Amino acid sequence: MAMKNSTIRIIALVAVTLALLLLVGVQGLRWFLERADERNLERLAALQVIVDRAEREQGGEVVGSRLDDRAGRPVYELTLRLPDGRLRRLQYDLDSGEPLPAQPPGE
Repeated sequence: MAMKNSTIRIIALVAVTLALLLLVGVQGLRWFLERADERNLERLAALQVIVDRAEREQGGEVVGSRLDDRAGRPVYELTLRLPDGRLRRLQYDLDSGEPLPAQPPGE
């Protein structure tokens, strides 16, 4: 049964990919993939700036990050290891690079 489900998923994926190629054409697909790569590179560059700022201002080392959504805005949540070993979570607005105020627990 698991093999049958796996085969169905593969066939569905191939069918969707072929349908997209027919709808947008190769040039349209290439355009989409290039834009996706540009967005990823922009976000990666923004993350590096934010990490550098957090480490400089907080005096610790960023040990983790993730892209999140806060009230419809993309934000990076960083986990920072402070010099005394404690961990601190910080959030920075992706677009501006500015730190965001801490959210109250439960939000």
